[in-house]
Amino acid sequence: MPYYAVGGLQSTTSTAYKGTVAVWTVTTGIRRTKWYEVIIGATAVPNAADCAIQVDISRLLSTTSLAGTAATMSPLDTADGAAIATGLVNITTEPNAALIGNSVMNFGLNQRNTTRWIAAQESQYLVGPATNLNGFYMREQTPAGAYVGSLATQISFME
Repeated sequence: MPYYAVGGLQSTTSTAYKGTVAVWTVTTGIRRTKWYEVIIGATAVPNAADCAIQVDISRLLSTTSLAGTAATMSPLDTADGAAIATGLVNITTEPNAALIGNSVMNFGLNQRNTTRWIAAQESQYLVGPATNLNGFYMREQTPAGAYVGSLATQISFME
């Protein structure tokens, strides 16, 4: 199985969720994406008061109304070909709420630290369906709009 990485940035954090990375399958029945590592951290100077950041990874049920920059899926082994999955980073238009499915991971972090999650074993991978335009959507918010800096993310996945 080939392994890939994709990074995103969100510079407009607010009390509403804003997306950094969306990855989905483009061909039904071919391959499923399996997220096994997530890294996220603040890239701006911290606010004077410590601020919380809420991170959510949810199932993406369709990509209509979602807009951002086309993602570059970088193979971790240069011998692997291009990813079949596609996606967007630096989301500028959030998907309609009906297009976001169940949350599969939700956690908080502080603006002064970077957080890294790695699946301890394969049964803990976040596995997307092999269904056209379905995948995962990573988004963040800051309660009470306290943190106003940028957030950077890195997703590692296999397909």
